[in-house]
Amino acid sequence: MTTHPSSPQPVSVLRRWDAEQVRQLREAGNFVWLDLQDAPDQDVREAGQLFGLHPLAIEDALHREQRPKLDEYEDHVFLVVFGMKRSGIPYEVHVAVHGDWMLSVRRGPMSSLDALVERLGPVCTLGESSLVHGLVDTLVDSFTPALERLEGQLDELQVSALRGPSGADPSGILELHRTIADMRRVAGPQRDLIARATNALHALPGLEGAEEAYFRDVHDHATRVAEEVEEHRELLASVVTLHMSAVANRQNEVMKQLTLMSAVFLPLTFITGFFGQNFGWMVDNVDTRTDFVVWGLGGVLAAVICTVMWFRRRTLL
Repeated sequence: MTTHPSSPQPVSVLRRWDAEQVRQLREAGNFVWLDLQDAPDQDVREAGQLFGLHPLAIEDALHREQRPKLDEYEDHVFLVVFGMKRSGIPYEVHVAVHGDWMLSVRRGPMSSLDALVERLGPVCTLGESSLVHGLVDTLVDSFTPALERLEGQLDELQVSALRGPSGADPSGILELHRTIADMRRVAGPQRDLIARATNALHALPGLEGAEEAYFRDVHDHATRVAEEVEEHRELLASVVTLHMSAVANRQNEVMKQLTLMSAVFLPLTFITGFFGQNFGWMVDNVDTRTDFVVWGLGGVLAAVICTVMWFRRRTLL
């Protein structure tokens, strides 16, 4: 996270809801970042009401599984921003930003975001715009480890697919497809969201000094993330195509072998059927071991040799 020029307004970072403490800090002129993790809905509602959050923004803060979005209200902005766990699971954070405070609501831990809050401590020297930038930048950068892990899995899957149809694991392909679909669902919209957020945050009273260069840098990161997700999606599609080609080739080989076996057994079936239908002739004429070898085994062997020679001549073997 890049360090910006500090703001003359003291900045306090809180990790639990305490209405009295928030009131005192705001009365003292502090910029307050309240980071609520796994907080009860009642705490989120009370915090939103104390900060003067729009009722629609409070409702949005309580509902999960949204898409990246930005809603502008009279004196604050509500964002739904996504990070990414290393496992490839999207991490949803709801953020309301005002010139005097910032409220973030999230479920469960996220190592990179938790590390940011721990590093800042209860009182930090960063400016308000730096704090907002740091939060968004941390979430966008969290895609990188997940993409690196995904790239390694795709490389392994590609090597396995080259080994043949038995090398690639269909369940592994399906899992990667779901992971990439989850990433793609948030990466593109979030890139567009960050492009809009720069002007929206800059227009807030108290954040007029927000330096656009830092948010442009975050937008560049988000654009890179979206492009890498698309590249991984195309790579997975090529792996699937390679796997299906290997399966088709294997099926063709099996069908070829079965066809050859059928062709070999066809004259044998004819010979055995012929002698079976003329059993009386065999009783009268095949009365020594030599006759049995010549007419029985010799006839079968001759049929096999002729069939193999015919296939070789046709370049089928």
